[in-house]
Amino acid sequence: GIMSKTIVIPELEEAVKCYRPYKYSWTPDEIEVLKKYYGWVPLQRLIEYFHRSGPSIHKKARELKLE
Repeated sequence: GIMSKTIVIPELEEAVKCYRPYKYSWTPDEIEVLKKYYGWVPLQRLIEYFHRSGPSIHKKARELKLE
């Protein structure tokens, strides 16, 4: 048979673990964190923490009437 070679790229493995599909719903814990810190910490920190885009964070904040 043909041996398939497994290539592992650590940076991409990390990205796979962090990746959230577009429709991924927010957990109750994430919502609590967002309520506590939105508007108090730089957006970039929230993007890194949640592994979500700026627009998705803003959208959720609007839904929660945080803006």
